[in-house]
Amino acid sequence: TLFRSVLQLPIMHSPEPNADSGSTLNPALQVESPGNTLGKSDPGDDVQLRFRYQHSYAAIQCVRMLDSGTGPKAVFCENHEDVLLENQDGLFTGVQVKTRNVDRPPFKATDEEFVKAIRRFARLAYRFRDWFTGFNFTTNHRFWNEKEKPENPEYLVRFLRARGGAKRLRKDNPFRVFISDVCAGGQADEGSLVEALMRLRLS
Repeated sequence: TLFRSVLQLPIMHSPEPNADSGSTLNPALQVESPGNTLGKSDPGDDVQLRFRYQHSYAAIQCVRMLDSGTGPKAVFCENHEDVLLENQDGLFTGVQVKTRNVDRPPFKATDEEFVKAIRRFARLAYRFRDWFTGFNFTTNHRFWNEKEKPENPEYLVRFLRARGGAKRLRKDNPFRVFISDVCAGGQADEGSLVEALMRLRLS
């Protein structure tokens, strides 16, 4: 779906007691009704809560389209990626948007969500060669960066960029092992994975 506009809904606020006048809450709100009772059997609100960050990200990219100089030319949702941006030059940026509760640990490169995301990027880099200028892993959370290891997403990207790829890495090198594990069973092409990681932006 191509987004061309952003719909802004009004925010509803419940009336509050007036401390000065001594008035109390509207009695109608004290009676159970469909409007003030949580429907626990319908998980739709929870689903929307988890996708709200992704929808907000897509909406922001749509607003950026108004800037013809730096904004994307088009924004596609749930087509190849969570969000697919067509840049002004006609090339693309693939975006995976992942949310995580703040009480959970930071993202590691070995986390299932991250591994699945970079595999998808690798497949796109392989299928649409020369069409992607970059890939984004966007999250509301943080990235683990306590040690300079493959589990550190930011260091993983810097390491591969600094040496221009993964060629000539020994088989027992931790970064080589990580790449091999991600590509195991033909789930991704190694060259395309390294290419995608070198173009990866973490935000």
